[in-house]
Amino acid sequence: MRLSGPAVLEALSGDDDLLDSVLTRFEISGEPDVSVTMEFQGRHTSRYGRIALRFEDVIECVFYHRWDHIFFNVAHLKFLTTSGGAFYLSLDPYDASVPEPVDEDGCCVKARVIAAELTHR
Repeated sequence: MRLSGPAVLEALSGDDDLLDSVLTRFEISGEPDVSVTMEFQGRHTSRYGRIALRFEDVIECVFYHRWDHIFFNVAHLKFLTTSGGAFYLSLDPYDASVPEPVDEDGCCVKARVIAAELTHR
């Protein structure tokens, strides 16, 4: 199933959100504009076994990984539309209860366009 815009956030909520999923791919492309592709293995209670997100017209992207840490179990997240209409995902939010991006959020992408390909189990 392919979705774009706010429908992506709606589909990836509740039992189908990205909590407890595993990030299996992270790719940044710069041609012609910066885009970020992220692929996840959905948690066992999700209807989706594979979740592919593509962020286009990227405003900001911050990602940090150390070789001695597990890549990458999603234990916390912040996934929302900003007040300016951008799509925002943080896989390491400073405070997930704050409903807006903050400078302390980690592993985050903010973009003007989002699309998803969701594969059912």
